Amino acid sequence: MGEREEGTALITAERRRQVTEEGWLPEHDDGHKQGELAVAAACYAMPELLYVYREVGRHRKFADPWPWPAHYDKRPRVPSAHPLETLAEHNRTFDPPSVRIRELVKAGALIAAEIDRLRRAAPAPGGEG
Repeated sequence: MGEREEGTALITAERRRQVTEEGWLPEHDDGHKQGELAVAAACYAMPELLYVYREVGRHRKFADPWPWPAHYDKRPRVPSAHPLETLAEHNRTFDPPSVRIRELVKAGALIAAEIDRLRRAAPAPGGEG
């Protein structure tokens, strides 16, 4: 088996893919001024069980903070949204290492996009503004 790529290389490759294959150019990213890129990154980085809709009695609801229309959401789903589902059950449902790594790579690429967006929006050093 060959040497595995480091996380930073995986994130760089994913960001490149987002731009070249998905068409999410810097000009598009610049339109997301309310932190949507960072929110999407957080959604990808969170374990599934933290954002699945749940109700316990009539008192608890957990909404998904996903910032865009659902058809852009590529996160895997736990088949059951039962409130008593455990992390152990979740880990039996998916292949945790490969699924989690892929989701974290997407999160890292979105964070990189947000950093780049903020840097483009910031005044140049020594400039006015």
